[in-house]
Amino acid sequence: MTPDTVTGVYGYFRDTYCRPDGIEVVVHEYEITATVAAGVGGLQVVRELTARPGALPFPECPAAAATDVRLHGVPLGEIEPEVRLRLVGPHGCTHLNDLLRTLRLVEPMTTLFRATRGEPNQ
Repeated sequence: MTPDTVTGVYGYFRDTYCRPDGIEVVVHEYEITATVAAGVGGLQVVRELTARPGALPFPECPAAAATDVRLHGVPLGEIEPEVRLRLVGPHGCTHLNDLLRTLRLVEPMTTLFRATRGEPNQ
């Protein structure tokens, strides 16, 4: 990818359970939007990142979404260990962590997508 290539990302996490009466209940729900682009050395890095909480079980849960800014500038190849390192305690909701760690897949998925469309991998 060239330095001026910006990739938009959308992610959604939701888990549910089914009550004995058959009603599905949402337990945790997060959405993320992000942009990634080439940073220093051409590595793809997180440029912008926003997490939006949806249904969550405890009052402290939505606070975890505010911690996502800690990942600005992190190379995608380092996102998994950085999420584990930076988002800990009450600010490190495991459900949000799971969703944020999927950002590591953006570059290979973008490359595969372009290849299947016959586009050059910029």
